[in-house]
Amino acid sequence: MTGTCPICGKPAATETTPFCSRRCADVDLHRWLSGGYAIPAVETDDEDGDEALNEALSEALNDPRNNPRNTSGNDSRSARPRQAGSRDDPALH
Repeated sequence: MTGTCPICGKPAATETTPFCSRRCADVDLHRWLSGGYAIPAVETDDEDGDEALNEALSEALNDPRNNPRNTSGNDSRSARPRQAGSRDDPALH
């Protein structure tokens, strides 16, 4: 099934369907890559979702447990991990 080329309107060629030539296919590709074809953004009135997301993000960023520079010594993640079979392995005691 052949139709017309969406770029120039000539009959489409089988080897370059839906375009009539490699040139028209390249023109179409350039339009996609350069932003010539774009899906319009739809603005919504749902700002509650954004507000809740921003609040959760702010809380996570301000939580000292999420700070990799936490030097309080109370963070169990900063301690050296125990190795199985080592003298500090609770399974051996």
